[in-house]
Parts: sequence; structure tokens; C-alpha cells
Amino acid sequence: AFPALIVMDAQQRPRFLDEVLRIQQYSCLQEMLLRSPLYRFSGGVTSTRFLLIGNPDFGSAPGSAGRGASPRQWDPLPGTEAELLRIASVCTEHSIPLDRIEGTHANEEFVKGLSGTATRVLHIATHGFFFPVPRDDDRAADRPGELLRGREYFRSDDHPLLRSGLILAGANRTWSGEPVTDEKQDGILTALEISHLGLDGTELVVLSACETALGDIRTGDGVFGLQRA
Repeated sequence: AFPALIVMDAQQRPRFLDEVLRIQQYSCLQEMLLRSPLYRFSGGVTSTRFLLIGNPDFGSAPGSAGRGASPRQWDPLPGTEAELLRIASVCTEHSIPLDRIEGTHANEEFVKGLSGTATRVLHIATHGFFFPVPRDDDRAADRPGELLRGREYFRSDDHPLLRSGLILAGANRTWSGEPVTDEKQDGILTALEISHLGLDGTELVVLSACETALGDIRTGDGVFGLQRA
């Protein structure tokens, strides 16, 4: 509860934050925009940009027939291509610099390469996942290694930031349990990996993906998932 945070006033006395500042909380960005009709994003004042990532090429996995029929395959998302094009048109209209990354280029290596760069707004449109706390008989520590490949590996881990992530280019091979040549770039960007990125210069991240608002509640620490990462 932000109003209950303790701060020091001008006389170095402890005060509740809402005694020092007027705090206004919003449930979504639209509320802020509606209440501030003069708000405008001013393009051209900085060399930073909008970065739009979507419509990844998930690749294929042997013996899989689409996520709707099997949990071992992620379906393509052609609608995210249209989504990025609409955002790009708005950026162009307002002379806001942007980059659009799709297909095989929308991969884990590219996103990790953003660490330390100046990207003002990051918009990612893809599949997301979150698995609840595993039951005792599903935990990774209690199961043979050969059974923990692919989806089962992420589903059975105790760490909530490994049970949550984004699906990027080439992920279907990993998700299906097939061997991968580079485990660090397997197409599945976990919340734990995201938490290690240096995105200090980024003002806004939009996760246009399912299950990205979910997480495990930990007493005193809030919700652990993609939002926390």
C-alpha cells in the first residue's frame, strides 16, 4: 500500500507518504489519458524509439498439430502483424521513430540484446504462459531428468519466474521437448531471464499476450510473474 510507506519530511520526521504527497492510483493507462486530455507523446526530442516485436516464427515441432490440439505446439499469431502495423501507422503519423521486428528476427537473442539500450517504449505481441505452483508429485526435484524436457520442465519448476515467460521465434522445438542446440537461446524467454535485463531507460513495456498478468503471491513481496520481472 503506497500511502502507508514511511518517508522523512523536511524536519527529518517520519511521515506516511500520503501525508506528504497526493497519491492518485490508476488501474490502466487509459484512465490517465482520459483525465489528462493535453497529454501527448513528443516524438523527436530524443533518439530513443518505439520498438514493436510480434508475429514470431515459432517453427514446427515433430508430431505436433497446433496448440489447440496439443500442448506441445504454439500456433502462429498473424493478428499480431496487423496489430504492429496499426501501431506503426500511429507512430509514423506523429513522426515517432520506430523499429518493427517480426518472424525469425523476433527471437530471444534479439530481446536479450536490448539490455542497456535506449528503447523508450517496448511493445511485445506474442504468446505468454504461466503455470501455477506444481503439485508435490509434479515437482522437478521428484521427477527423472528425461521427463523434464520442454513444457514439463517449465510447468514443474518451483521458481515462479521459471514457470512464467514469453514465447519467441523457434520456441516450438524446445516446448515440444526436442533437443536444442543452444539452451540459452531456446525461444522461451522466462520471467527470470527478463528480470536480468537492463531496461532502465525504458518508460513503458506493453505485453500483448495471454497470461502475462498472472503470478504467484508471496507474502511481503507481492506477485511473482512477468509483471514483476
